[in-house]
Amino acid sequence: MAGSVVHTGTYKTDDGEPEDEAHYEHLLENIRAALKNSPDDALILLENAGNRKIGRHIQDLADIIADIDSDRLRICLDTCHLHAAGYDLSGEEKFTEFFNDFDEQIGLDKLELIHVNDSRDELGSLRDRHANIGEGNIPEKVFKLLVNRPETRDKPMIIETPGFGESGPDEKNLKILRGFQN
Repeated sequence: MAGSVVHTGTYKTDDGEPEDEAHYEHLLENIRAALKNSPDDALILLENAGNRKIGRHIQDLADIIADIDSDRLRICLDTCHLHAAGYDLSGEEKFTEFFNDFDEQIGLDKLELIHVNDSRDELGSLRDRHANIGEGNIPEKVFKLLVNRPETRDKPMIIETPGFGESGPDEKNLKILRGFQN
C-alpha cells in the first residue's frame, strides 16, 4: 500500500486547547475528503507533533482516528516529536507504558511507520529540531528499545536526521541504529 504522512496542523490556542469545535470539524472534513479522493489502497498517516499543534498529545490522534473510523487512516510516530512533547521512553517500563497506552487509545495495528530522529532540545521543550542519532538529547536506550521491542521492531522506520556531513540522512545514522539491534 502507498501512503502519505501528514501533519494535522493547528487550530489551537497557545495553551493547546481547541479554538472551537468548528475548526475540528473542518479538519475531519478535510481528512474525509482526502480519503474519498485518493485511491482505495492509499493510506493517510497522521504524524504526531512535538509542538503546540494537533497531535502533540496521543489522545488528539486517537480522537481523529475514532471520529474518522477508516482502516486507511494510520499513524506515523516521530521520536523527536515524542521527546519534544514530553514523552519519556528511556526505560523499559516507560517504553512499555507508552506503547500500552498507545495500543489502548489507538491500536498498535494502526502504527504504520516510525520516523527515527534524535532531538537537539530537552525533553518537553516543544521544539522540533532533529539531531543525528547519538548527538542529541534522546537517550540511547530509547533507540535500542525501538529497534528491539516487539511493539516497534518490525515497523518500517525512516530517519530524518541532518546527517553527520550536514547533507541529510546518511549511512552513519543507519549503522548506529543497526548497531543497537540484538
